[in-house]
Amino acid sequence: MLVELAPTVALSDLVRDIKQGSSKWAKQQAYFPQFSGWGKEYGAFSCSSRDKESITNYIINQREHHKTESFEEEYRTMLDLSGIEWNDYRLT
Repeated sequence: MLVELAPTVALSDLVRDIKQGSSKWAKQQAYFPQFSGWGKEYGAFSCSSRDKESITNYIINQREHHKTESFEEEYRTMLDLSGIEWNDYRLT
């Protein structure tokens, strides 16, 4: 998800609202009967405005990209590049 966040909006509030709304929606859909809610953790990374187009293209082609690199592999790389220590609980 690529969002432009106003300085007056707390990231935690945005994530909370997205998780609440999408959880409610997922539980109401017949094809998500096992959905029990989102994990406690989330990741957010900033980018420059000049990268917006390439990130948008990545999102559009994400399904194809993850045929060669798993979400977990990519997330670990992003954490490493950001100087964040990997812990298995980050995916729960």
